Amino acid sequence: MIDVLPVDSPNKKHSRHVKRKRACTFDSPATNSFTEAEMNEDIPLIDFSSFYHESTRNDVESLKCDALIDPDGTSIIGQFPEILNLFNTLDLDSLFNSPPEPIKRFQNTIHRILSVTILQQMLNLWPPVLPTSTREATALIFFLIKIINNSTQPMNVVHWCSKIIVEKDWYGRSSQENSILKGICLCRRKRKVLRENRDFWAELDHANQFTLYLIQNSKLNIITQCECKSIVLKRKGTIISINNSEGESVKKIIPIDPIQCELWEKINTSTPPSFPLMLTTIERPLPDTLIPAFYEALISDDLLVLRALLHYKVTKITNGTALTEALLDVFAHAGKVNELLLAFIGTEFASPSLTINLILRSNSQLTNLFKVYFKRYGTNYYDNFLKKIIKYVDKAGDLSIKNPINAPESRVKAVLFTTLKHIIRSGVDISPQMRHIASILKAGISLRFNSKQAVYNALSGYFCLRYIGSALTDPKKIDPDIELEHDPSLVLIPFSSLLMNIFNLLPLAGRFEAFNIWNQRLKKHMFPKIVDFVISIAELEQIPVYDPPSPERLHEALDIILNELTSAHGAFNEEYNNLLRNPKGETLLGLNFGTFLQSFFKENVITE
Repeated sequence: MIDVLPVDSPNKKHSRHVKRKRACTFDSPATNSFTEAEMNEDIPLIDFSSFYHESTRNDVESLKCDALIDPDGTSIIGQFPEILNLFNTLDLDSLFNSPPEPIKRFQNTIHRILSVTILQQMLNLWPPVLPTSTREATALIFFLIKIINNSTQPMNVVHWCSKIIVEKDWYGRSSQENSILKGICLCRRKRKVLRENRDFWAELDHANQFTLYLIQNSKLNIITQCECKSIVLKRKGTIISINNSEGESVKKIIPIDPIQCELWEKINTSTPPSFPLMLTTIERPLPDTLIPAFYEALISDDLLVLRALLHYKVTKITNGTALTEALLDVFAHAGKVNELLLAFIGTEFASPSLTINLILRSNSQLTNLFKVYFKRYGTNYYDNFLKKIIKYVDKAGDLSIKNPINAPESRVKAVLFTTLKHIIRSGVDISPQMRHIASILKAGISLRFNSKQAVYNALSGYFCLRYIGSALTDPKKIDPDIELEHDPSLVLIPFSSLLMNIFNLLPLAGRFEAFNIWNQRLKKHMFPKIVDFVISIAELEQIPVYDPPSPERLHEALDIILNELTSAHGAFNEEYNNLLRNPKGETLLGLNFGTFLQSFFKENVITE
């Protein structure tokens, strides 16, 4: 039975991507916290040998052979030893690129049972839920859990599941096709007599209605409107001819970007160009159809436009937060913030060269999104807690932390440990939205590395370094009206450096050698509580609400995003086509499904 999910209209505040009550069969617990802080990248976060609930073991062991039958009548469950052996002996490349027949049949069974309808609903939910409790789906999930639990390479099984769950055409609405426009381009007629050139917008709608607009005095004037029956190229492919039903040319246009000629030639063929690839050059004012058509492409179910935009070769990180803020507004309007976060985090952790020690160590579009979240959803934490810490540290004055050998040890100790004590108790003021992004951040990292250290590094980098540390270093950047008693370079900045050393779980050494007498206390008493606090940031218990933007802001946001795309259309087109050719990956739905499977197992809570 499918769990029917309410679909929010775009103008509703509540999102569809929040924590929902799970079906009893797939109920998953809240996150455990760590009790020790000695991190080691070899210690896994997920212990695949232990189930979170003992009832899961009972469900796995009670699977019957007839619970999962493939189309030819063969019991999949009866093939458990053979399938398990293949997962234990084959590497991921072999499982993906040259799978043996039993693996192929098993993969086909998964695709048959987990339909497009189920997958589309799953993408909207966080924490991940499989929104069905049919007998076959239940048996399939517990069979996968059994394989993972018994495998010598459990993460390989999880990675295989998270990748094969995505079929090229699983999604409902593709960005390749557009219900509003088939084609659009900016054209120019060079003048020999007049001093200036004349620019035009040409568009072809879904009903094959061709319209040509003259851009004049910041307005668009329709100069041609006709039905288009065919499109041919003239003058060695440099001119587009719009023909009527008799094959006669009604209008000829010369695109500013020559690549448009090849694209328009294919519009009415069996292999039309993907609509986003036509967005190569723009000039304002825009035709009224362009922004709605772009909105449809941007929020389409495949999310390829978004994922291509987030690639580091397409949009510049140094441009600031305007793009990420615009994207958040658009996806809040669409009720798809969960998908937005999955795309950001999936893109961030997709690089094969990423290592545990490099997590969030450099700026990216994801760290730009962090800034937007801090500004919008960190105000409660700042007003109720962080501002008080800043004022407390500032009031303490210059503690000579820049030159610790001269520091008053007892005063520094009192300020430091008081600050730490209050920080680890401040979770109540963290907003659901801040926890939402932290929860997906944790899931993305644990699926990529399954490492305690990696998860801590990610969450600490997000909240401690980039939020608390940034606010302490430069409080006036987020609160211009705050009144400070002392020069931040003498008080707040050195204290922030000391605090971040501790949040990195490092002993006080080197320039902080004068304080090394505290190391034992930190290691034994404070580090475990810090880890506990940092991991708890990812616990999402309240519904995050994302207010939709005003119509004016929505239009402005889409205009910002469109401008980013067209200013880098060459790189965008390359990345978009790469995603089309290789649609599979541990992102979006794969991240959801992999996280869902991991949730059936215990998290390690004792560090050896």
